[in-house]
Amino acid sequence: MRKYVLKRLLMVFPVMFGVSILAFLLVRAMPGDAATAYLLSAGVQPSDEAVAAITRQFGLDRPLPVQYLDWIGDVLRFDFGDSFHDHRPVGPKIWSAFQNTVSLAGFALVIMLTLSGVLGYFSALKPNGVIDAFGRIFAFTGSSMPSFWLGLLLVQLFSLKLKLLPVSGIGGFRYYILPAISLAVLYIAIYSRVLRNSMLENMGKRFVLYSRARGLSEKRIIGGHVFRTSLVPVITTLGVTMGHMLGGTVIVEVVFSWPGIGRLIVNSIMGRDFPVIQGYIILMSMLFLTINLVTDIICASLDPRIRMDG
Repeated sequence: MRKYVLKRLLMVFPVMFGVSILAFLLVRAMPGDAATAYLLSAGVQPSDEAVAAITRQFGLDRPLPVQYLDWIGDVLRFDFGDSFHDHRPVGPKIWSAFQNTVSLAGFALVIMLTLSGVLGYFSALKPNGVIDAFGRIFAFTGSSMPSFWLGLLLVQLFSLKLKLLPVSGIGGFRYYILPAISLAVLYIAIYSRVLRNSMLENMGKRFVLYSRARGLSEKRIIGGHVFRTSLVPVITTLGVTMGHMLGGTVIVEVVFSWPGIGRLIVNSIMGRDFPVIQGYIILMSMLFLTINLVTDIICASLDPRIRMDG
């Protein structure tokens, strides 16, 4: 197990190096000019002299290799620079928005794991039964329903007509309910079927037959062996889902005016705010790698065959 974890850790460094180069180059390949966008956001007419002055101020006139080395040196010290627009440090600015996204994603994750686990488990116990039929219909409907459309329907019903929940913004518990449900429905539809199919597949494996031959109870076989083994594909895909949730659920955040990381990066791209975009790419890449590493370790602990293959 220790060797398996070490191999996964060593893979992080070359990946992050490649990501840093791509983040630096792709941002500068974007159409438009950062100096002009900065002047327009500040309400200043972008004359040639003003653009040249801002370009020198931000160091955008230096050779790209020099800009990259200066930037990556600061990143290694966890200094992502200052935003072009409001001159706030990029790190605290991203962290403030990221906290709002984490709280929303965490709420949605609890809803998703609870409902998909219950629905998938009982659908597998009685295939083609009432619960399985309901799960099939819910999976089809939920996976084909856009999040923004569901969000607007929930706002129309619970906020505008029934006046039970707030329309938008961030606040107490009541502000989380509608955006979290809008975010969770798609994943409930997916993971309930993944768990159901995985359990049905494992019920036909030899270890179930051997467990029954040893005289183990059906409850222990299903709960202690089949369900545990069936969690491997769920946890594997869950790592990607968590990364997407924490990376910024842009559509849901826009519909509910949620001040999260998704809205921040969209505004930064529109305003050509290079430091914020680069900081976002680096931090989200580190987040994805960390989640995938933790996911691999959990899967390897659940199924020894994975670390043997690794």
